[in-house]
Amino acid sequence: EEPSDSNKEDVKPSKKPKTSIRVKTTIKFKTKFDVVELDASGCVIDKGDDDFMPSLKWIGRKGGFEFKLSDRGLGYYRTGKKVVVPSNVAYS
Repeated sequence: EEPSDSNKEDVKPSKKPKTSIRVKTTIKFKTKFDVVELDASGCVIDKGDDDFMPSLKWIGRKGGFEFKLSDRGLGYYRTGKKVVVPSNVAYS
């Protein structure tokens, strides 16, 4: 047998949880960081500099550069320069 409506206990709706207060915080760094772009997997994309130009394929000769796969990836590296990996470049 189902109980009638008169036998049901009055159920009070539960109180809404209190919302948290958001505090805006500003973080200041002593060092200025470059803005970086991430790929789909979250790794930093190396945009290159004076000593390295990233390239997925050979696009012809570039004076003072050699095309190769090295520490910073595939691309054009300045001839005779030691490869320096910037600290803001992440590798998986």
